[in-house]
Formats: sequence, structure tokens, C-alpha cells
Amino acid sequence: AMCNLGVCYERGTAIKQDEKKALEYYKKAADKCPTAKTNYAAMLQHGKAGLQPDLERAAKLYREAAQEGDGAAMNNLGVMYVLGKGVPQDAVEGVRWLRRAVEVPSGIF
Repeated sequence: AMCNLGVCYERGTAIKQDEKKALEYYKKAADKCPTAKTNYAAMLQHGKAGLQPDLERAAKLYREAAQEGDGAAMNNLGVMYVLGKGVPQDAVEGVRWLRRAVEVPSGIF
């Protein structure tokens, strides 16, 4: 529920948009919900909610969420490897994560 509430705050769905509240809910839910961890990582990656962009921390969180089965995290981590953003550039590793993302039924929208 915390992750979903975070999404509502981030997007302004049914409540006033507030990225800082979204971040708060994502952080609280990150230990229990890989999607919350992925959303938190995305906020770090893109410097949302007043955060300084931190690609290395974002990649670490994406990896954790990907290892927990989150397809969006697999996709984002794969792209980071292909581009060498926050991790050493490694196209083979990137494609490996992208292929895993494709295999997750709800992984990519």
C-alpha cells in the first residue's frame, strides 16, 4: 500500500502531486517491495524530489530490486550497463539484464 500511495503522490493521481511525499513512501516500502525500491532508484537516477542525482546508488537499488524479480529494475539496470551510467560500461551484462526483463510478465510496459 505504501508503494501505491507513493505512486499516487509522484503522479498526482487522486491527490496533489508531491514528489517528496512519494520519496518518503518509497523509502519506507523499499525493504518490503521491489517496485518501491525501483521507484526510489528512479528518483535518485533523475534527481527528483530535490535529490542530487546519484547514478551509483540508483544502480545498486536497481540491482537489489532486479534480484528480487522486478522487471522494470532489470530493464533500467540493463540500460545503465549498456550506457555505462553508474556502473562500468558492459554491453554483455546490460543485454543479459534486458533479456531477463523481457521474461518477466509484468516487467516492461
